[in-house]
Amino acid sequence: MTLKEVIAKLKEIKEMGCIPSLRKGSTGVGYTFEHYFGVEENNIPIPDVGGIVEIKTTRRNSQSMITLFTFNKGVWQINQKDLILQYGYLDAKGRHALKSTVFYGKPNAHKLSLKVDEEKNLILLVDTTEKIIAVWDLFVIVGKFMTKFSKLLFVIADSGATQGGKECFHYNEAYCLPTLSHVCF
Repeated sequence: MTLKEVIAKLKEIKEMGCIPSLRKGSTGVGYTFEHYFGVEENNIPIPDVGGIVEIKTTRRNSQSMITLFTFNKGVWQINQKDLILQYGYLDAKGRHALKSTVFYGKPNAHKLSLKVDEEKNLILLVDTTEKIIAVWDLFVIVGKFMTKFSKLLFVIADSGATQGGKECFHYNEAYCLPTLSHVCF
């Protein structure tokens, strides 16, 4: 897909106005946009459009962070169920959960933080006792970032209106960010 085709498709979606969400919850904004943009949902670690351009969407005024990519279970040094039971909480539906933002060098409310092992080029998720919870290889992270985000289409939608009880999105702002790699490194 050429840049000209991307822009034409963006204008077409913008002109549709308020589009009812095709999925409930936080992922509705991205799933709905990708559907109308012509991208099939997948969970593979390559960019969405032709293996070249990654699409990220957000609701305007959202306070939520955007997930860039996820990792496999191999990073965890403890059983994930034990992790949730030990560091998590009960969510609004009474289920055990652990959704949390972690910071470098500063424990969060769940007593988790990030630490860097500069000698081994690792990023560690640790608790306040320095127990290692997860380990990421810095070069793997950089490789994933370079592969998935060489080009990015970032789309913003107004939301809030509903049609038939469904949240609606008006996709009306987008940024094409080419070759992110030279910006970061």
